Amino acid sequence: MKTKLPLGKSPLLCYPNYADIFSILDAYSKDYMDWIYNYFIQLTVPNNHELGHRLDFSVPRLLESLPWLNAERIDRKLSVDLCMGSYVQFLLNAIDHGKYIFTLLDTYYNHNYEIYNKKHFPHEHLIYGYDDENKYFLFADNFDMGKYNYGKVMFDEVENANRGLWEEQMIDWYDGTYLLSYRKNYDYGMCVFRDYYKHPFSLQLVYKLVNDYLFERPTELDWTLPNSLVGCEIETSKKCWGMAIYNYIFEYLDILAQNENSDIEFRLFYTLYEHKKIMKEIISHILKITGFNRNSYINEKCDESISNSSIIIKMLLKYQIKNNIQLLEMVKCRIGILRENDDIVMNYLRDMIAAVIGL
Repeated sequence: MKTKLPLGKSPLLCYPNYADIFSILDAYSKDYMDWIYNYFIQLTVPNNHELGHRLDFSVPRLLESLPWLNAERIDRKLSVDLCMGSYVQFLLNAIDHGKYIFTLLDTYYNHNYEIYNKKHFPHEHLIYGYDDENKYFLFADNFDMGKYNYGKVMFDEVENANRGLWEEQMIDWYDGTYLLSYRKNYDYGMCVFRDYYKHPFSLQLVYKLVNDYLFERPTELDWTLPNSLVGCEIETSKKCWGMAIYNYIFEYLDILAQNENSDIEFRLFYTLYEHKKIMKEIISHILKITGFNRNSYINEKCDESISNSSIIIKMLLKYQIKNNIQLLEMVKCRIGILRENDDIVMNYLRDMIAAVIGL
């Protein structure tokens, strides 16, 4: 028997948690786009290059915050015990009940990854179907040289990959297996909304996040509950925020120039590309709901940033092959253009919203 749960097309593919979750929602509704336009504005990256080079959006935790997502978590070992020692059987049962599987698995055991049988490493997997005759699951992840893609993973590989998480004593930052589904009932206090529930797009929130971006403020503190949690200020101080990411990127390019054989963190630059696309969509969305006329100069700057960020990725791919330092200098010039355009576009967006909400 073959079973396949529906998936849509996620507007964000830079990291699997975004691509997986929004692919699920997109199969049922487009209402979630207002949520993306409200929150996917601020960027952050560690301010110490030894901590990695993950450029990311600073947004609330998706699994807890999206009103269209039902997320049920179960302990990894308990899920095995419930099905007579078989994690595969647990997943089959869950999919039969319409649940998408979102969990970390050890990529050492998955033949789709480059580090198969070479290195133990946990990574997100979205499992959304199976073929029990040929003994494989359908899954999605950024396993195709960092690109989000769809593949097949054998039952025995999944069984071993789940067991590898605790046998190799890996950190399970999701603390178990999530069973995800589209939520039709949204309960908040005494109110229950059904299919007609819409996210209330907030211009005030966009205004706040744009200012955070321009003034390099740690937006993450707004998403931490409680926000007085001891240590939050310490952690946010280890990151660059908003416009400050560009100095970090310049430093990173210098590090690449000094270490010819270093692997390039392409996700950093792909996230930058997706940020420019989303910012253009956010402006278009606000123009639509406010009735303001489109500013051709700002539109041109948005398009220039999208084009430049795409070209930067191609240049770095070329650099990885040829190790031509001149390519890195050309990338720096285009990064400088992105920074200048961000300053123009974000200030325009802030002033436009201020005029609408009377600030």
